[in-house]
Amino acid sequence: MRNLYRSVVNLLRTLARLREYIPFTRATAVLLAATVLLSTSLEVVSVGLLAQLLNLVLGTKSPGARPVTLALKFMPEASTVQLTVLFAVAVVVTMALKNMAAYGNTTLLARVERNGAIRLRAALFARLQAAPLDVFERHASASLVNLFVDESRRAMECLTVVTSTVQTVVTALLFFAALIWISPPLALATLVVGGLAGLLVAGLYRNFSRLGRDYSDANTAITRAASEAFNGVRVVRAAHAQDTMGERFGVANRSQAGVEERYRRASGQVVPAVETGSILAALVLLVGTYALLVEPGHMSQAKLTAFGLILLRMVPLVNRFFGTQAHLLYAAGGARAIVEWLGVGQYPVRPYGTETFTDLREGLEVRDLVYEYAPDQRAVDAVSFRVGVGETVALVGRSGSGKSTMASLFMRMRQPKAGTVLADGVDYWSFTPESWHAHVALVEQEPFLFNDTLGANVAFGCPGATREAVEFALHVAHLDDLLESLPDRLETPIGERGVMLSGGQRQRLSIARAIVRNPRLLILDEATSNLDTVSEQLVQAALEAAMRGRTTVVIAHRLSTVRRADRIVVLEHGRVAESGTWDELVAANGVFTGLVQSGFDTDVGGETAGS
Repeated sequence: MRNLYRSVVNLLRTLARLREYIPFTRATAVLLAATVLLSTSLEVVSVGLLAQLLNLVLGTKSPGARPVTLALKFMPEASTVQLTVLFAVAVVVTMALKNMAAYGNTTLLARVERNGAIRLRAALFARLQAAPLDVFERHASASLVNLFVDESRRAMECLTVVTSTVQTVVTALLFFAALIWISPPLALATLVVGGLAGLLVAGLYRNFSRLGRDYSDANTAITRAASEAFNGVRVVRAAHAQDTMGERFGVANRSQAGVEERYRRASGQVVPAVETGSILAALVLLVGTYALLVEPGHMSQAKLTAFGLILLRMVPLVNRFFGTQAHLLYAAGGARAIVEWLGVGQYPVRPYGTETFTDLREGLEVRDLVYEYAPDQRAVDAVSFRVGVGETVALVGRSGSGKSTMASLFMRMRQPKAGTVLADGVDYWSFTPESWHAHVALVEQEPFLFNDTLGANVAFGCPGATREAVEFALHVAHLDDLLESLPDRLETPIGERGVMLSGGQRQRLSIARAIVRNPRLLILDEATSNLDTVSEQLVQAALEAAMRGRTTVVIAHRLSTVRRADRIVVLEHGRVAESGTWDELVAANGVFTGLVQSGFDTDVGGETAGS
């Protein structure tokens, strides 16, 4: 019982932390309370009237019964049949009013739940949009999607279950008050028996909290398995690994179904056990009351009928109470998951400034830049170099040397631990995010394209782009042939992740997306990797057109893409190993020469790598 109490208290604390996302105004709270009280009060009244009706039908009415006395005040000459009809009508009217109040409560609560789900998902989405980049690197996208699809629903379900539990408790208390009015000793006996039954049933609840956590994990697993199978369908088919993915999905599918079955089995134990125990306790009380009180003449048959009817009406309330507790503990995992994710750290820790970035007139200076993925694990260690206006500076190095980390630092996707980037002598963190990203563009190794039209993908993040500007960007990116080949030109959908396009076309489309912004600073992060020779030549031509007249930082693994850079900065273990022009670095016979000789570059404009 103590564990059940602790679990419920912890859940209520969790829901309290979600209070700001639940649209509970004073008016809403008053209306909910009013409908609950009205429906429960009318239910108690209807049971009392039904008890009196049964007494009239069975001929066991007490002449001094209050409902009968009240009726006879208005109908002094009424016969038993007339009183029976009157009470029958009263029962029907009371039940109808009770059901109307219950419907109003359900409708109002559904609206609160709907609006709460909208606000909760919006807050969660905004929170994750502002989360540090490493959050998305540590967690599978399927687990994040599951938050919006299932966990948020379960979190709001908790609100409904709590309200239902409150309504059940209020109804039970009103019924118990009626029992006290009929016979205080019998009400006390009912309370004692009910308490003992509760202690026996509490042991059945131990597994529900754990089942709720298992359900969250199982849902995430099945979502991840399906997502990977569908998103990686080309890889799966190329490797003829359909059976492997089927087995992986099968494991997740069976696990999720197993959790569902265990929950249903556990909840299936609670309801029959509670119902059997409640009926047994009620019958023991009724039989004992008849034998000890009614038969000797200490209690009237009419009171026993009323007492028995109310007691039997309380049995489903007890069932409902324990059943909702089981569901509440099961659904609590969703609320806990949402609260945890709503508490995720926000990026950046250091706020952006208020200055407006408009242009580069003097150039960039990277000054002692430091970034750590974890304490004492530096990906970038005191890196310094300059990029003049209109210059192209290439960053090269082996995998893990910190090149791509530099790209994310330039884009302010990560926050440096120390050092800074100066734009015309001004700390780049001083600029507003809107102005910085309006004039700084990134072309990545694996561009992400949205399941939208060609034009929408080019103009993404640049809502002011005109049709002419989009078509010009496509022209610069050498995509005129693609535009002409599409049936609806810019309005043609390109599929999820640009599946309708080739790898080279997707890469050039990301270049067009950068060009349409007319950036002052262009960051190219291994933009020609993973392409065949023909595609690479087309992409390289598009890059050269995009770089013309712009300040550019080229981050490359393949040295053929940086042959014509004004300066090359060689990174090794996160530090600047050397820098200079191609010829200067080759002549120095240092780290860069080792990169060239190791086969990083085998064909540069028809020349050999070593030339």
